Amino acid sequence: MNSSCLTKESFEKVSNKIIFDPSITIFKIEENSWEIRFELNNGKVSRLLFLKDNWTVGGITSELNVYSTAKRKVDNERLKKEIKKVFCTVYESLK
Repeated sequence: MNSSCLTKESFEKVSNKIIFDPSITIFKIEENSWEIRFELNNGKVSRLLFLKDNWTVGGITSELNVYSTAKRKVDNERLKKEIKKVFCTVYESLK
């Protein structure tokens, strides 16, 4: 999976699905338990928060900026890749 699946359209589709169908917010990928939560601002999803094994590890903003909470650069880059992969996996499952 590559990050090309991360578009305004896909962000909106995943956000809407998570808001209206909470059953897809928790799933397992490669031995890790992932959860996606959302943050609203003026009635729209402003960002998706990604939790890995119950820890918030980062997110994707509505401007499609991917970020991680890791302090070390190597961990930061790895987590951003994982977040994109999880997002793309969820998006692909909605097609």
